[in-house]
Amino acid sequence: MSRLKIILSIAIIIAVTGMVFYPSLHNDFNNWDDDIYVWNNPKIKNLSWKSIQSIFTTLKYYANYIPLTLLSYMIEYHYFKLNAHAYHANNLLLHLINCILTFFFIYIISNRTSLAFIVALLFGIHPLHVESVAWVAERKDVLYSAFYLGALITYWYYLKKQCSLPYYLLTLFLFSLSLLSKPMAVSLPFILFLLDYKYGRIFKARIIFEKIPFFAGAFIIGLITLHAQRADVDANITVLFPKNLLLPCYGILFYLKKIFYPVQLSALYPYPENLNQTLIYYSAFFAFSVILFILILKYIKNRKDLLFGVLFFLITIAPVLQLLPIGNIIAADRYTYIPSIGIFYITARFVVYLYACIDNSTIKTLYRTTGILILFILCFLTWQRTQVWRNSITLWNDVLSKYPTVITAYNNRGVAYFFLRDYNKAIQDFYLALQYAPYNAGSYNNLCRTYLAKGEYDNALSSCQKALLFKPDFSVAYINLGDTYHRLGKYNEAILSYERAIKLDPLNEIPYNALCTLYRISEKYEAAIQACKQATELQPYSAEAYNNLGNAYLEAKKYSEAIAMYKKAISINPDISAPYNNLAVIYFYHKQYDLAVKYSEKALELGHRMHPDFIELIEKYKK
Repeated sequence: MSRLKIILSIAIIIAVTGMVFYPSLHNDFNNWDDDIYVWNNPKIKNLSWKSIQSIFTTLKYYANYIPLTLLSYMIEYHYFKLNAHAYHANNLLLHLINCILTFFFIYIISNRTSLAFIVALLFGIHPLHVESVAWVAERKDVLYSAFYLGALITYWYYLKKQCSLPYYLLTLFLFSLSLLSKPMAVSLPFILFLLDYKYGRIFKARIIFEKIPFFAGAFIIGLITLHAQRADVDANITVLFPKNLLLPCYGILFYLKKIFYPVQLSALYPYPENLNQTLIYYSAFFAFSVILFILILKYIKNRKDLLFGVLFFLITIAPVLQLLPIGNIIAADRYTYIPSIGIFYITARFVVYLYACIDNSTIKTLYRTTGILILFILCFLTWQRTQVWRNSITLWNDVLSKYPTVITAYNNRGVAYFFLRDYNKAIQDFYLALQYAPYNAGSYNNLCRTYLAKGEYDNALSSCQKALLFKPDFSVAYINLGDTYHRLGKYNEAILSYERAIKLDPLNEIPYNALCTLYRISEKYEAAIQACKQATELQPYSAEAYNNLGNAYLEAKKYSEAIAMYKKAISINPDISAPYNNLAVIYFYHKQYDLAVKYSEKALELGHRMHPDFIELIEKYKK
C-alpha cells in the first residue's frame, strides 16, 4: 500500500506540475541573458572535445563559472539548433525531476508520504518557481538543483548505512556537479551538518573532517565566483556599506512574503526608492520576528522539525541575500527555488498536524476544500506567470506594469523592438529610459545602433558621441561609432574607433572583424587577413569570422586558403549560407563545375540571395 501511495503521489505531482507549466513549452527565447547563453553564444555552437575543454577552463563567462550548464546548451544546440521549444522542454523536464527528488528527500527524512506529497506539490506548482523553469537562461537553477537534491538524498543514505563510503563518494560527486552548474550550491556543506542534526548524530571530530572536501570545493568555486563578479562587488560594497549589513533582513522577509503571498511577481525587483527607510523598517520587523521565533521554539514540542525547516531556508538563501550587493536588483524569484523547500516543509508539518487535530468531519471536509482551493489558485497564478515569459516584449511589459521607472526594462524592450525591426517603438523606449536616467550611456548607445539601422547616420553619430561622453570607456559604443563612420564613408575615423574599442576590450572579436572588412574595402589585404585572423583566434567557433577571413584571402587571390576558411566556417555552422555561395563562386571560376553546382544548390537551399546571372550560369552545368 505504501508503494502504491508513493507511485500515485508522484503521478499526481508530475501531472499537475506538467499541466501548469505547459504554456512555457510554447515560449520563445528572450533578450535577458538568453542571447548571451544561447542564441548569440559562439561557445556552444560546436560540440567537440576542444570546445568542451574551453568552457571548463574559462573561469569567467559573463560573471559566472557554469561549465556544466553551458555544456547542456552545447548538446541542445548540436541536436536542436535554436529551436526554443527544445530548451524549454528540457527545463521543464529538469523541474519535474526536481519535484520527484524533493518528494523522495522529504519522504526519507520524515517517513511520511503525506508530508512529501504536500512539499513536492508546492515545490512543483509555486509561482515563484516560474522564473527558474520558464527562463532558458536560468537552466543553471534547475540543473544545479537536480544534483543538489540528489546529493542530499545520497547523504541521508550515507547516514542510514552507517557511513557507507560509496554513498559518501556519490554525495561528493553530485555536489561537484551541482557546483559546476551554479555557484549557489556552495550552501550544501552547511545543509549536510543540518542533516546530521536531523538524523541525531552526536557531534564529533569525524563529522567535521568528512565535510572538509565539501568545504574545499565550495571555497574554490566561491573564489572563482568572486573573481568573475569582482567589478560588481568592488563597486557596490563601498557604496552601500554599512547599509548592505541590513539587506539580508530585507531579503529574508521579502522572500517569505512572496512564498506565502505570490502576487506582483516580477522578473526584476529594483532597489526601493527610499532605501534607508525601507531597510530600517524591515530590520526592525526582522528583529521582532526572530524574538517571536525563539519564543515559539521554547514552547513547542517538535521543535526539531521547525528548526530544520527554518535553518534549511536561511542557509540556502544566504548566498543571495546581498551582503555583497551585486547588480541593480535587490531580489529575484529564482533565488527561492531550493530555499522554499524549507518553508514548504514547515507548512506541510503544520497542515498535517492541524488536520489530525480536527475531529468534526464537516470541518475536515471544509479544511480539505480550502486546501484544494489554495492549490488551485497557485496553479492558476503559475499558469498565468509562464505566459509572461512568452517573449521579450511580454516579459518587459510585465516588469514595466509594476515598476514603470526601471530603465533596464525600457532598454531591453527597445532592443526587442529593434530586432523586430520596429525601429520607431525602439527609439521611443530608449528615450523613455533617458527620461528616468538622462545620462545613461547604454540608452544612447542603443539609440545609435537603431538610428544606424534606419539609415539616419547624423542622429546615430550624435547618439554614439553622447554615449561616449557619459561613459568614455564604453567599447561597444566605439564599435557602433565605427560602424557609423563606415556608413558615412569616413574610413579613417572608423578605423580609429575600432582600434579604440580593441584597446578597451582586446578580447572582443567584433572590432577585428570590422577592421578586416574596412581593410578589404581599402584593398589592404594583408592587414585585412591579420585582423580577421585575430578575430578567429578570439572566437575559434565563430563561423562568421572564418567566412570573413575567407573573403580576405579570396580578395588577396589566395584561393586555397580561402577555400579552407570557408570549409572551416561550414564545419562550425553548416546552416550559414554565405560560405557555400563563396565556395560555389571559387569552384566555378576554377572550372570545377560539379563542386560549384553542389555548393550553389546548398546556398540557395539555405536562402542565400545569389546573383541571377550566376544562377543562370550554374544551371548550364547541372547534370
